[in-house]
Amino acid sequence: MLHVLIQRLALPAPALMLGIACRTCGGQDAQNGAVPEPGRVTAHSQGLHGYIGYEASRPPKQSAYCIGMGFYAAAWPLIGQPLANIQIGLPGTWILPDNADDKDTPLAPVGTLARTWPERGPTWSSVFQTVEGGLGYWAGNHFRYGPPKFSMNATPQCYDYEVGSPGWSFFRGNEALPDNRLGIAQLSNRLLIPPDGLTFQGNPNGQFLGYTWMALPFTEATPGDPPTGDQSWTCFLSSSNFKGPIAYYIPETWSKIGALFHDPYLAGRGLAPGISAGGRSRSIPFHASMRRMRTESSIRRSPGCNSRSMLTDARSWSRM
Repeated sequence: MLHVLIQRLALPAPALMLGIACRTCGGQDAQNGAVPEPGRVTAHSQGLHGYIGYEASRPPKQSAYCIGMGFYAAAWPLIGQPLANIQIGLPGTWILPDNADDKDTPLAPVGTLARTWPERGPTWSSVFQTVEGGLGYWAGNHFRYGPPKFSMNATPQCYDYEVGSPGWSFFRGNEALPDNRLGIAQLSNRLLIPPDGLTFQGNPNGQFLGYTWMALPFTEATPGDPPTGDQSWTCFLSSSNFKGPIAYYIPETWSKIGALFHDPYLAGRGLAPGISAGGRSRSIPFHASMRRMRTESSIRRSPGCNSRSMLTDARSWSRM
């Protein structure tokens, strides 16, 4: 397998828009009505989690600049050694189809996973279809080696499933995707896209990896059922030992949802036409699925909490 060598570039730091979400103290013990004993360390799920989002400046005429995006992201070790059940991303993409004209019609059909998230209504446009992925650590990684990995990812059907590599999902299990959920076509004959993410040579510490998504006309548009556009979202990488496209999502990946759910309104609403929303965003996700809490009698009780607790640092999390 070819490791990716990443480059060191002198680039200005992007402006960040922080939006961090975390659970309030008390956790499960507060919900169960139990007060832990002083000095006792207990494990809980759903520790510090959320997203650090950042936006690029938008051109005045957004409709003329909506078929691609790219940037450089620094790769560096967020953790000293591999940790179990931790998921933290470095800068990544979040490309959505442009459905700004839809104000109240649901894009997530009844029966899909996203439709069970009422807070995303009334249109569910933010969870209809996405191109995601980037650098990071994921809870489902099978082979952890220290530095982050790079992975493609897409959600063609309201988060019912994800497509992260040719044949496999995005760290969701060991089973290959069924034939009707495949969606990635490999382009490069030099860089194999493995199910567990692309690795880097050595121990990157601030070197940059460039990656870009572009909608390109690789196939002919078809007017059938479902009607499908001619644009294929293609991933390009730029490193010191590889530059070029690696793979693309075939247009049928996005168009088939309308026929599957017998919903003609969804025709042309997905990413198959190659038109993304003008507000393409990037984010750094972090989901620490294990947290440890230590109760101390000397810590002041916060209003609304039924126990006195504090978060310890990551060194107390379970290790691989």
